Amino acid sequence: MAGFWRRSGQRPAVSPEFEHALTQEVLRTERTRIKVILFTLSLLLVIFAAAYAISPSSMERIWHGHLPMLPMSVAFVFFAVFELSVLRLLGQRLAQGRDVPHARRYLGVLIETSLPTVGLYLEMNTMGPAQALAFVAPLVYFIFIILSTLRLDFWLSTFTGFVAAAELFGLAVFYHPAQFADDPVPDLGFHVLRSLIILACGMLAGAVGVQLRRQFETSITAATARDRITNLFGQHVSPQVVERLMAEGASTDSDIRRRLPQLHRGRAVAFAARGGRSPRRRLCGAGRYPRSAWRDREQVFGRRIFGVVRRAVRG
Repeated sequence: MAGFWRRSGQRPAVSPEFEHALTQEVLRTERTRIKVILFTLSLLLVIFAAAYAISPSSMERIWHGHLPMLPMSVAFVFFAVFELSVLRLLGQRLAQGRDVPHARRYLGVLIETSLPTVGLYLEMNTMGPAQALAFVAPLVYFIFIILSTLRLDFWLSTFTGFVAAAELFGLAVFYHPAQFADDPVPDLGFHVLRSLIILACGMLAGAVGVQLRRQFETSITAATARDRITNLFGQHVSPQVVERLMAEGASTDSDIRRRLPQLHRGRAVAFAARGGRSPRRRLCGAGRYPRSAWRDREQVFGRRIFGVVRRAVRG
């Protein structure tokens, strides 16, 4: 999957300074992701508590008279403490200009994605496996999978989908509460297909994150090359020429390369139209510089610009 998206174009060469800046931005998006998770789950818990306060009989009927409000709140508090500690760690790493170790990232994914598993376990104990697997907890996995796109890392998103698929499959197949032993057990293929869909969602989220990261790198590289060309030739080449150079790139048969001498000649004509005498007119008109030699000079000028542009575009 990652290779398929990579074949759409070569990854641009970036400097170590840019990699460091990109890493810092990834850590900032990681902080945003954690804040969104905390806000979303807090909102869900508040809605759940409000629904219970408004219509307790309906909630008790859904949960078969055993609403696990206290265990769910305790699990959420432990989860919130963990996420707040991660936020603190990210803030420290940002201040120090350092990245988070990969092992620490995978451990965080494992702990985060296990929260819906805890909720599913509590649901299965109160309403039975069949009803619990069709209720809210399995859908919460998708919140973590979708937000894992902000990690901009294919393998972390894939690992998120894998943890969700494996834990859901394990509970559905191997855990059967004694009080619901008489409930019909779905076929094994039913659980396998559902888990495969969740895993595929994690892989797709990772592929999207990688593509976003690559497009971000390409945009920054192109902007850097455009600034470099503008700084180098801003006094000799018009902005329109710079835009065409960036659009056509370093192609050897590009129209802009063939027209560079004419464009340089046009700059001289424009200079003369503003009241001055171009170097070509002064030298050729005075007979001190042959016209053929001046044309050779224009060709050399065009080749030099093209060479510098090619190096700038390629980084």
